[in-house]
Amino acid sequence: STQEDWFALGTQFHPESESATALDVRIFEEFVDGVKAAMKGRNMVAAA
Repeated sequence: STQEDWFALGTQFHPESESATALDVRIFEEFVDGVKAAMKGRNMVAAA
């Protein structure tokens, strides 16, 4: 990206997995909430 504040994070999650613990699910939920909070007021742009 040419933007100075550009940020990317990769993660892998298998919601179909029956072995996910309550902690696994909670961590994922907190991650989603954090992304939503960080994205408020920002515009998404397509990668080139």
